[in-house]
This record gives sequence, C-alpha cells and structure tokens, in this order.
Amino acid sequence: GGGGPRGQLPVQPVVAVTPREAIPSLPDIYYIVLDGHGRQDVLQELYAYDSSGFIRELEAMGFYVARESTSNYPYTYLSIPSSLNLDYLSAQAPALRSYAKDRRPFMNLMGYSQAYQFLKHYGYTFVTFGSGWSADSNLPTSDLHVASPTLMNEFENMLLGNSLMAPFGYRRIQYYLHREAVKYFFARLPDIAEIPEPPLPYAHIMVPHPPFVFGRQGEPLQPNLPFVFDDVTWRAMLDKTPEEYITGYRNQITYVDQVLIRVLRQILASSPQPPVIIVQGDHGPASVFTNDRLTVEGIRERFPILNAYYFPRGTTTLELYPSITPVNSFRAVLNTYFGTNLEYLEDKSYIPVSVDDGTGYKMIDVTPYLTPGQPASSSLPNLPSPRP
Repeated sequence: GGGGPRGQLPVQPVVAVTPREAIPSLPDIYYIVLDGHGRQDVLQELYAYDSSGFIRELEAMGFYVARESTSNYPYTYLSIPSSLNLDYLSAQAPALRSYAKDRRPFMNLMGYSQAYQFLKHYGYTFVTFGSGWSADSNLPTSDLHVASPTLMNEFENMLLGNSLMAPFGYRRIQYYLHREAVKYFFARLPDIAEIPEPPLPYAHIMVPHPPFVFGRQGEPLQPNLPFVFDDVTWRAMLDKTPEEYITGYRNQITYVDQVLIRVLRQILASSPQPPVIIVQGDHGPASVFTNDRLTVEGIRERFPILNAYYFPRGTTTLELYPSITPVNSFRAVLNTYFGTNLEYLEDKSYIPVSVDDGTGYKMIDVTPYLTPGQPASSSLPNLPSPRP
C-alpha cells in the first residue's frame, strides 16, 4: 500500500506473495529494455531492415518471440513504470495528470514497483544499470548499481552541448562517452549471474535509440552534430530527414542485435540454473513519429516492439501469446514461477495528448489503429501530444 518517501504514489499491491516453500527454485530474472527497438515486420517494411536471422537465433536459443507485440505507451517514462507495475498507469496512478511538470512520481513508480515489491520478499537483489537517463540512475531501492565511468546524464550532456566549449571537440567527447557507456553495459550484463542471491537486473540500454554512435559492425561514428538524446525531437533539432534517421537507426540496430545475441548466450552459459529473461523495446523508433502531429503512420512505427521471453520450463508455456504487451510480462513471470494466478489485462496502446482544461493530458486509446487492415492514411484526432 501507501507510505514511502515524499512524492511516492501509493501503489496498490496487484498480487499477494506466495509462501516461499511453494516455490521449488528462484530463477535469476533479467529485464532488458532496448530503447526504441522496433518489431521485425515494421523494421522490414519501413526500414528495409531484415531481422529474421536475429529472431531465428533468439528462437533457437529457446526464446519465445511475441511477433504481434506492441508497447502500451510511446514514451519510456510511461512505458517502463507501467511494465514494472504490471498495470496501466491510469489504474496505478490516476494522480499523474499533471506529470508534465514533475517526473518524480514516475521514478518512484519504477523504484517501488510491483515487480520489485513482490520479488523483494524472496530475497532478490535489485540490480540497476546507469543508462544516461536520469530516471534509471538513482532508484532508491537499487541494491547494486552498475554504471560506466564514462556515463553522463541528460543534464550533463545538455550543459556540455550548450557550453562555449562545444565547438572545440566536446561534441566528439559526448559521442565517445555515450558509445563507451553502451559497450560497458553489454560487457557487464553477463557478470550478474555470479551474484549469490537471485538477482533482478533491470537493464535499460539506450540503443538502437539515437544518437547514432555505431556503424553496422560496431565501428565508432563521430558525427559533427550537437549531441541530441531525445529520439522524438532528434530529427527536428538536427534538421534531419526521415531517411537520415532510418539510415542511422538501421546501421545501429544491425550492430546492437549482433551484440545482444552474444550477450544472451553468455548469460545463459554463465548462469548456474536457467534464468528468466525478458528482452523488449519500451517503444519503437521515430523516423516519422512526432509529438506535435499524430498520424496513423507514426503510431504504426512507434508502438510495435521486439518482445522476447526466455522461460526455462520450455517455450510452450501457456502464459505467452503473440500479441502479449509489456503490461502483462511480469504477470506471465509470476504466474509461471511463483504460483500466482493473475488475470491478464487487455492488451492496449495509449498515447497522451494535451488538453486545455487544466488537467494536463488525457490518454487516447490507439489500439484500433494498430490492427492490420486499417488504412494508413486515416488521420487521428489532431491533438498535440505533450513533449516527453
């Protein structure tokens, strides 16, 4: 229930804890979020990127890939708190209507999440990784925080980018530091298997999301451009075309997918017993998706995501299905391994739009636009979405 530090929302427990004796063994549970990782069919259609080999490798390793999955929200700070709380934000946090002014409630929803509170009862070690997104970097509930020595957050990057030093090589440094932080992240993930208590690593990695710092083979890119960390405004701020976004994204995801397969193999090889692994995009890319003019085309790019599950009991588990969305991911984990009997929520996709009545925003259900057969030209209510 309620309580907790100032600014924390009272989170209603979704699920009661099962007696420890009822659970034969506690698997390590990895939650790996690849920021902006789109879904195979959309990447093929819009980006001419063929990820069928990558998907086949995941399946050959024993992953279940939900091939029709979409995100529940189009922005990280809505998407991840919802996933970790096994619920839609409207249910967990009706008071978030003024969120444009204050992000702390979302950070608290991540730190004191349902998944964390439930698994804490079983002695799980909550491991967080510094992503460069400030919401990840100071979760008060983290037992172990892994961060690259080169990591900078959005504020530090903005300061550097706006400083008088920016023209004198600081841009190069920003791109270099970001690239090193991503490499450090991937290198350290397999080490988690050595933690004696069962770990719950939450790893939010800022790729294939811009800035584009890797070529197809992982070669370093040093664009002589200001360092822009926000993917939705990346094109506008750098005056780039959708084609330039697509090229950068396609090159970066080619490398990221290769590294990910290698890292997942290392995790499986170094785990004393088979772990549970969820690998998902928190939303898709944004070559045409923008905040200020919502289109069906943009929504179809932004919501479909990679969503893959390694459940060691075999991938025939009845808990997973092709259109499962992140709001049900931890429900599937708890039902499969902890004897809970959580009902699945209806898989929906929502987008926040600004309203002028003083409440800040409302959520529009865009699920119908994501079903096959909808004409891509049909337009949405022309409402500006609050900038994430």
